[in-house]
Amino acid sequence: MTLWRQASPFGEVTVIVSARGVREISLPGDDQPDGEASAPDVRVQRQLRDWFSGKRHAFDVTLDLDGVDGFRRTVLETLASEVGWGEIVTYGELAGMAGRPRAAWSPRAIASAATAVAATPSPSNAASSNEKASPA
Repeated sequence: MTLWRQASPFGEVTVIVSARGVREISLPGDDQPDGEASAPDVRVQRQLRDWFSGKRHAFDVTLDLDGVDGFRRTVLETLASEVGWGEIVTYGELAGMAGRPRAAWSPRAIASAATAVAATPSPSNAASSNEKASPA
């Protein structure tokens, strides 16, 4: 695992990249992961810097979703692949896009989608629609 801290408009973010891809991006105020900072993954660092400066609206990096299973994983993969930059969807719409078409009327499905997004270790609700999830 590679861990580094990087400046952003929100303050310093902590980025963790595994051999499989981006594992975590912690925003200021989040619980910060333990670990000694090391040299950043230059490609990921550049893409984040460009995104923070408004020059990039899509990422070309792999996400490490190891340990994320079931509907939660499906929601995150759907968010990354089908919700475009600047596009707004409700949790109900996202749950429907992730395979639960009656979700807009289902409090349980909406809560499941909201929990998946809230529990992700990276700020996916601020991320690009072109991120790729690594296979399980």
